[in-house]
Amino acid sequence: MVVDDAVVVRGLIARWVESEPGLEVVAALRSGREAIAQIEHVDPDVVILDVDMPDMDGITALPRLLAAKPDLVDAHFNLGFIFRSQNKPSEAEREFLEVLRYRPEYAEAHMNLGVIYTSMNKLEEAEQEYEKAVDLKPDYAEAHYNLGVFYELHRKDMPRALAQYHKYRNLGGRDDRVERIIGTAGR
Repeated sequence: MVVDDAVVVRGLIARWVESEPGLEVVAALRSGREAIAQIEHVDPDVVILDVDMPDMDGITALPRLLAAKPDLVDAHFNLGFIFRSQNKPSEAEREFLEVLRYRPEYAEAHMNLGVIYTSMNKLEEAEQEYEKAVDLKPDYAEAHYNLGVFYELHRKDMPRALAQYHKYRNLGGRDDRVERIIGTAGR
């Protein structure tokens, strides 16, 4: 489903999606209201939703679309990320947990839950989520970085923090602070 008030953009996105083998656009709509009205009838696997539309913007439409079709995992993830950036940890937690209800192996959702739980001072839960993220996706540099920061700042466990920082760096992660910590530890 493609939802954008600009007919040209809607058409471009629809043609781009349909140019991919195995993908089809089940609806091309011009507003969030239209999307809400049609979502149960067209049953999309993915919704590409414009944020800025005159009738009903995408941010307003998204929770309503998810209420009608809760298995849109990427939409829950995006909404969780939006809530996280708006400093709404309870709402973000709810959305990331919904992601994991449908895809328990989604490492990025576990990592983001770790960030959310850290901000809520739920340290046991945070540690479990960070560790789950790196277990599920050992090459996930950002999760190793966040687990390292967690060990350093919340567990005061520099050996474990350094192990995670080394993994982060070996996976291509670059951070001046991490480089200084690793450099200092090597002396």
